[in-house]
Amino acid sequence: MLSQDQLKARRNSIGGSDAAVTCGVSPWKTPLALWQEKTGAVTPPDIGNMDAVWWGSQLESLIAERAHDKYGLEIRQSHTMVKHPEHDFMHAMIDGKIVGKKQGVEIKTTSGHNLEHWGEEGSSDIPLHYLLQCVHYQIVKGWTDAPWIVLLLIDGRELRQYEVPFDKELAEMLLQKEHEFWSKVENVVQPDPVSESDLKLVWSHDNGNAVIAPPEALDLHSGLLDVKRQLKEINAEKDHLELALKKLMEDNAEMLVTPNGEVLATWKNSKTSTRFDQKGFMAENPKIAAKYMKESQGSRRFLLKGKTL
Repeated sequence: MLSQDQLKARRNSIGGSDAAVTCGVSPWKTPLALWQEKTGAVTPPDIGNMDAVWWGSQLESLIAERAHDKYGLEIRQSHTMVKHPEHDFMHAMIDGKIVGKKQGVEIKTTSGHNLEHWGEEGSSDIPLHYLLQCVHYQIVKGWTDAPWIVLLLIDGRELRQYEVPFDKELAEMLLQKEHEFWSKVENVVQPDPVSESDLKLVWSHDNGNAVIAPPEALDLHSGLLDVKRQLKEINAEKDHLELALKKLMEDNAEMLVTPNGEVLATWKNSKTSTRFDQKGFMAENPKIAAKYMKESQGSRRFLLKGKTL
């Protein structure tokens, strides 16, 4: 668990897990969401008690111990936060280092379902957001001679080692991206929304007014109409083909390629579930139900109007 001082320091600078976000390639967070956290507009979520985070933290020492036995790596774990000597908007809190060397270690855990994002053991072929995390650490620590070691525990039973050599060009690009992002934090310049979640952060409620469409809006409107027409045709064809397959299956639960072959399709009943009869309860107990009624704020709904312009 991080101390309050560490949490504060994290909010006041860019850490390794933020690196991919500043480049717009994080699978979990957008630049706008991170900007809101760094400017104090929102409070960062507390992920310390999430199971995945908790288990990952608890397993680090065991993974380091196994890496010593399997790869001969003598790892000293370290969770001390340090700032870049020149760029104080960058900090690093690494998982560990190789004893006697200026070489860092990053420890990850994952499921076998995610292995499509990882390459051959011993390579630098790791997910981009983790790659940028290692490059960020190399910049902050100044450890550029030896590759950053990444240890990956898969399903709690297989350990792999990856190596991320220092890439000067990539490091310069990342440094520039992080500098640009932090400049927006300091000058309170909001990054552009890039996702539906961003739009909800910025414009969650309409103001009741109307806006005149700028020239580019007409092209966007026409393009979106065309895509919706194509999707309608594709969905109709999908429904037609699905219906034909179901008719061939009749009341069978599965369709096989051969008697002992792979399953081509399934059409099974879902499990029986028990649900709360809200309407029935409200009809029989209106006074009790009224005590627990809450008003919820309506969300914005986007509707495309007009067929042609």
